[in-house]
Amino acid sequence: MPLNLYQLVLKAKEKDAIALNRIIQVFSKQMNAYSRRLDQEDTLQDLTIFLIELIPKLCLDKEYLKNDKILLAYISKSLKHKYFRLAKKSATKISKEVDLQETLQIPYHDNPDQESFMHDLFMHLNSKERDILTMIYIYGFSVKEISFINNVTRQAINQTKNRALHKLKLAI
Repeated sequence: MPLNLYQLVLKAKEKDAIALNRIIQVFSKQMNAYSRRLDQEDTLQDLTIFLIELIPKLCLDKEYLKNDKILLAYISKSLKHKYFRLAKKSATKISKEVDLQETLQIPYHDNPDQESFMHDLFMHLNSKERDILTMIYIYGFSVKEISFINNVTRQAINQTKNRALHKLKLAI
């Protein structure tokens, strides 16, 4: 008779490697999907380690966690939140790389006034607006991708983009 998720978690908390392996198998499809979306080398390993560390921390004293559906949803949501944290970390890394690449790739040698002009224009924008414009126009991210990475709605990203473009238009 196969064990339910609650029983597997109880056994895994008692250091049963087979039960822990079966729990990882239960969530492997979700973790693989998140890993493909983020397209980073270590995402699958990070999510697996997170799951392994989560199991001993689960407090199963609460009666509602004895229900397999609720326990499954709880662990699944925890993995989703970990994925969002990894995505934000990746987005922060990308935005830092964008800033460096902008500095290195934009040739201002011909016209020193152009550098000053561009710098003055971007000073009218806050960091969030600069990041969104950079991700859209330099890296070619879609509004949907940026909203997913930042865990906000597409409407919020569009409003920020339009506000930034309006500020630039007024500054010119």
